[in-house]
Amino acid sequence: MKEALSMIEDDEDFCRKTEEIILYPPLNACEDLTDEDSGDEFDLSLNNLPRSQLRAASEVKFHSDDEWSSDDDVPLSTLTKSSKHIRNNNAKDKKKYNWENIDLTPETSTFENETIVGNRMTPIDLFSLFFYDSLLQLILDKTEYYAQTKNRTQLIEMSELKAFLGVLILSGYAQLPRHNAALNQQDKFAKLRPLFEHLNKKLLELAPHEQDHSVDEAMVPYYGRHGCKQYIHGKPIRYGYKLWTGTTRLGYVIWFDPYQGASIEKTSDFGVGATVVLNYANVLQERWPNTAFHLYFDNYFTSVPLLEEL
Repeated sequence: MKEALSMIEDDEDFCRKTEEIILYPPLNACEDLTDEDSGDEFDLSLNNLPRSQLRAASEVKFHSDDEWSSDDDVPLSTLTKSSKHIRNNNAKDKKKYNWENIDLTPETSTFENETIVGNRMTPIDLFSLFFYDSLLQLILDKTEYYAQTKNRTQLIEMSELKAFLGVLILSGYAQLPRHNAALNQQDKFAKLRPLFEHLNKKLLELAPHEQDHSVDEAMVPYYGRHGCKQYIHGKPIRYGYKLWTGTTRLGYVIWFDPYQGASIEKTSDFGVGATVVLNYANVLQERWPNTAFHLYFDNYFTSVPLLEEL
């Protein structure tokens, strides 16, 4: 691994043509020793990865040699799929479309009751909106349960938990236990899934009512050790977790889901990107039924079957 990286770094032409380098998560992220490192725990370079990550698949994407400088500028008609993401033989892919040269007629429905939320709260007030009492009680219950599995009695007060969370926010790092009961082996974020579900529920509950929404990916910076950490070359945030996000036009996050790798992602016949859009559309419809929204997303998510489904 170290020698291979050295060769890549020394090849200027390789670095210039490289668009992104993706390290896929290992398949045993919920098993033992997922956080064990192959070297000094304070060495956070790519030369210092756990054995499971070193054996995981990786992918290098190069810039195309044509006039287009990025995938965002490439027309849909010229995009091609890599051999790893060959279309499945299903009815949607084989469906034939009859194209007509006509203007689209927009719907004249009126979007009502749009809300604008001001921010006059203190940081602790905003924090309390999402980390409310029932969520904190869940953390306390899981902590006490874990202590019992270790034959210990650990009673923690709510005030102690809040102080501990404050320390984690200031330090920016939390090392989770490697063993837990009844984990979903297909979910690499099984230990954090209850927290994600609580936050998504609260984000949706407090969301402003707006017509325009964006579906895209976001990077959460992280330099520690975890099987789902991504490295994407040429991005402002190169190391961290990639999240699928649905937001309002002003950037308020309504829904998010961490990316776990192509081999784990739950997708429909439409593909990974289109499934993300449809999942977010379902979230909006459940929250505001019988309301018409405008969804914006780039060509990574776009396909003709998706547009027809929407």
